[in-house]
Amino acid sequence: TYEAKFRKFASLLRGRVIPGNNIDHEMSEEDWDMVEQRIAEMEQFEVNIKNLEDEKFKTMQEHQIEKSRIMEEHQNALINAANRIAAAEGMIDQLNKMPRTAERQESSSMGLTVSPEPIGSPSGGKRGYDGISVQIPAKKRMRRQAARKA
Repeated sequence: TYEAKFRKFASLLRGRVIPGNNIDHEMSEEDWDMVEQRIAEMEQFEVNIKNLEDEKFKTMQEHQIEKSRIMEEHQNALINAANRIAAAEGMIDQLNKMPRTAERQESSSMGLTVSPEPIGSPSGGKRGYDGISVQIPAKKRMRRQAARKA
């Protein structure tokens, strides 16, 4: 690797270069200082890389834990929804199996049908000649009430 080659080169330089006595050598003391500085920088980079790898590993573990927690919550929500649906279906089955009430049975035996729609409210309607409630529009009703008061 690059790092191994760099360290080998640095060790060769240390063996050849004697600080303070580099007149006959290729490298000056400034060059030697530069090599030492680069070695220190490489070591610092290695430490930084190790720290980043540790942080990445911790982050991935946290992410996996969070992902597992979210998956568990979703599974629980699906189970709860399925249970609610099953309970609602059970109630529907029970209601369908229940006998009709006495009032409905009497009405059907006399040939009358029960209307599911409500007939107008007492305050909003007026009894017609046959006793059936008739819905009167709000404006008309308000005018009639005002006329009665006057």
